[in-house]
Amino acid sequence: MFQQNTPRSSFTEHEQPSARRQFAGQAILRRYSMLGQTEYQRSLPLFDKYGGMRALHSVIINFYDRVLDSDIVGPFFDNVDMAKLIDHQMKFFASILGGPAKYTDQRLVSAHRHMALTNAQFDEVIALLSETLTEAGFAPDDLSKTLCAVEARRSLIVR
Repeated sequence: MFQQNTPRSSFTEHEQPSARRQFAGQAILRRYSMLGQTEYQRSLPLFDKYGGMRALHSVIINFYDRVLDSDIVGPFFDNVDMAKLIDHQMKFFASILGGPAKYTDQRLVSAHRHMALTNAQFDEVIALLSETLTEAGFAPDDLSKTLCAVEARRSLIVR
């Protein structure tokens, strides 16, 4: 008589359905756990998603390294107290990324009032910011949101 070679489980017949349900339940929990983590990450403010104040500080330093090297906007910073400026930028970016700092549009106007910034110079800053945030690992949607938040303030900076 022909005998099938079927692999035998180490479970007894009455244990198999329970073990299968347990395994299926674990797989479902893992799937929902992964979905939940993704949902959780999506619900975080960008400030928290990308590492908070410490990570933001590194991004701002990198950004200003690029700005100072720029022939287009670098000269604006020749006689600027960079520590004070970085502190202000930390507050500004923490604010637009949903962090704990508040930075009003009025402060932005006041900070740029004495400058005669052009659209081309603002475009240079946006390009440098885009490079910096891309290098920092911002996802494309998050990069777009951040750049749009800065772009929305163009009329407060360019005169």
